[in-house]
Amino acid sequence: MARESASVEPRASPEGAAVCPLLTPLEEAAWFGMLHAHTVLTKAIDAELVRVHQLPLMAFEVLMHAARCGAVGLGMSDLARRVLLSPSGLSRLVDRLEHEGLLGRQGSDNDGRAVRVCVTPAGRQRLNEAARTHVAVVRERFLQGLAEAELEQLAALWQRVAGGACDAGPAQG
Repeated sequence: MARESASVEPRASPEGAAVCPLLTPLEEAAWFGMLHAHTVLTKAIDAELVRVHQLPLMAFEVLMHAARCGAVGLGMSDLARRVLLSPSGLSRLVDRLEHEGLLGRQGSDNDGRAVRVCVTPAGRQRLNEAARTHVAVVRERFLQGLAEAELEQLAALWQRVAGGACDAGPAQG
């Protein structure tokens, strides 16, 4: 259901210049609320994962996505898209996780140039340990204040906002 754009007078910045593009107060509250919530929650999860497991949130996400693909592993370009890292940023992170013995790389049977990332047994153990902390912080900081119906609404809204691109289920190759 498309909503008509509201007619709003330009708001002035502290310097007196008009702010563009314009958002209604409700649109602004929704947008900046989502950005603020994302920042607060990811910082809290990252801090706790580092404190307890010496594993930053981005490394946790890389391990999680690779683990979902099992022994087949996950291609580097697919992995980069799922964790929203540049190919070079992902390569550096995978190098570090490989050096720590948490990930391994293997060539693809179909394409000799392609590299697939697989979680090692040590990586799976570390991921399983860190997952408990991840879930505890997500439940404490995000889920505990929401009723089941609200969670269903949020899940449906995020799917709609992301155009169905939310990766909530097991990853495919």
